[in-house]
Amino acid sequence: MVTAKVTHDFGNGTELSNQLRYNRFWRDVSPTAPRLASSDTSATGLMRRSKPMRDGVDQSVNNQTDLTTRFATGDIRHTLLTGLELTYELSDTSRYALLNTLPTTTIGNPVSSTAYNAARYRSSNTKFQASDIALYGMDTIELTRQWKAVLGARFDRFEGDYNVRGFNSNGSVNSSNTYDLSRTDNVWSWRSGLIWQPDMAQSYYFSYGTSFNPSGETYSLDKATAKVDPEKNRNIELGAKWDLLDGDASLRAALFRIEKTNERNTDPDDTTLVTLSGKRHTNGIELEGSGRLTERWEIFAGVTFMDSKIDKAAPGLNSTTGKMPRYTPRATGNIWTTYKLTDQITGGIGATYVGKRYANETNTLYLPSYTVANAMLSYETKHYRLQLNLNNLGNKTYYDGAYTGHATVGTPREAQLTIGLKY
Repeated sequence: MVTAKVTHDFGNGTELSNQLRYNRFWRDVSPTAPRLASSDTSATGLMRRSKPMRDGVDQSVNNQTDLTTRFATGDIRHTLLTGLELTYELSDTSRYALLNTLPTTTIGNPVSSTAYNAARYRSSNTKFQASDIALYGMDTIELTRQWKAVLGARFDRFEGDYNVRGFNSNGSVNSSNTYDLSRTDNVWSWRSGLIWQPDMAQSYYFSYGTSFNPSGETYSLDKATAKVDPEKNRNIELGAKWDLLDGDASLRAALFRIEKTNERNTDPDDTTLVTLSGKRHTNGIELEGSGRLTERWEIFAGVTFMDSKIDKAAPGLNSTTGKMPRYTPRATGNIWTTYKLTDQITGGIGATYVGKRYANETNTLYLPSYTVANAMLSYETKHYRLQLNLNNLGNKTYYDGAYTGHATVGTPREAQLTIGLKY
């Protein structure tokens, strides 16, 4: 991932900035996924193994240009942000299947030495190209010294082309799994808000915004979703921020409600069709605090509590109405502290907590809560920065995803080194 950013100050409150970013990721994975056998009615713990092998390349180019200008209309001051964002994404993924069936095993008595034939064939190749052109503007209007209003709009034109080629074990084309799809969406998003700042130490705000999820996001376009409009979302938030101890500490609190008003769901009478029929919401409260304990020692902490509910279930799944959506914890939290060992060297340590999450929308399966510890060490000068992050210090085993027959293990202990250059 490479990022370049340039900023030019024209003076008189006008500034132009441009950021260009290029990403390229290579993947070649060959996991063995254990799944409970649905045919095991005697509950003997029969496990089937699968090999969802795939390889490919994902890459994207993003360019964002922002122009900020400050001006006044009479006694009212404006800070106007306008911008253009251009994004291009390309994904080329091949999937593979074994020529032979993997041996089964059982829970409590695993058979790990059984040999299997690793011969495989390419079962499909998927190419996805997507582009997005976005124009946006936001005006922060200073009505008085204490009151500000925010008005913003964004227009996106999202285009996606999806090409799938299926193959039989002998290498011939599988016509039933070969198709080409495309979709274009033109969507407006809106943002508004009101800010009250009675003095320099406290601020209160109310905001309302909309967003959308196109069918082609995350390379997920298929025959069923290609004809479906984007999902629509809206966010309502009421919050406050207080600066304390002459700026050495700050607190932030927010109440929020997120609604998805037309969720994509599969039609139970025709599984090849998807309809925008679902509805759900999340109410929550978020609390954050930060402070400088000494000139070198800082601490940050936050916690979020959420109450999520399915208001209108997918057709044929009325039993899930009123249940919690999957993967939505009731609580999350984090704490982080850093200490400046020298003028160039900073160390930090912290922990992240994620609460219990249901793995299905009937709320009969769940992933347990977990806490992982992380640390960092950085060296920074005027022209460059080196930072080493160590995640999941205790190499804790936890689960971050689940399917009908198996759960997926979270990231084990890992190290990341970041190098930043400034000129």
